[in-house]
Amino acid sequence: MPPALTHNDGESAAAGSYCTYSPNGDWIATAGGCMLHLWHASTGRRLGTFPLRAPPTSLAVGAGGRVVAVGDTAGRVYVVQVLVETPSPAHASL
Repeated sequence: MPPALTHNDGESAAAGSYCTYSPNGDWIATAGGCMLHLWHASTGRRLGTFPLRAPPTSLAVGAGGRVVAVGDTAGRVYVVQVLVETPSPAHASL
């Protein structure tokens, strides 16, 4: 069974309104509460965080797994480049 997705302050990924896997299944993106989070799929470790200016309305990962797009309630669309080094899940940048 995979680990629960939590991080140091106890916030759970389950609190996110939207969730999607990367195309290769290595990481998960969640969006909710005006935040975008990336998580390592195997360990549940949070890889990165990106603040949103309003609550999300949609979440998608590009086919190549290098960008995440998030729409918000104000009509904005954020396109965030994902830099996840493989195979180490410890390094990611949004």
